[in-house]
Amino acid sequence: MFAKVTILGNVGADPEIRYTKNGAMNLSFSVAVNKRRSADGTDKPPNWFKVTAWGKLAETMDRLGQDGLLDKGKQVLVLGRLEANEYKDGAGKSRTSLEINADDIVVLDRSQTGPSDRRADIDELPF
Repeated sequence: MFAKVTILGNVGADPEIRYTKNGAMNLSFSVAVNKRRSADGTDKPPNWFKVTAWGKLAETMDRLGQDGLLDKGKQVLVLGRLEANEYKDGAGKSRTSLEINADDIVVLDRSQTGPSDRRADIDELPF
């Protein structure tokens, strides 16, 4: 069983490309979901998600990254399957990593330098 999620946040680091032993391409990057305020008005830290795209989606996102459209700080909408993976940090403390295997990624924060660069209209979003 898996959980479908949609997140809206900012890219935390430039994407990384990897290949499996069979040559399948994957692209991964982190996304920070905006800070929330607690009831007393103090900021809470953002939630971080690791996003991984495979196949044609990874290739498309790689091209966007090469064009400077999927860099650190850019706003993205990610739809995919959520997985929580537990691990031990360097101090031996149990941690949970929230990872999303992306089905679709929409870059909302685009540079306005080129003729094809524009902000996505809400009607174009895939939900």
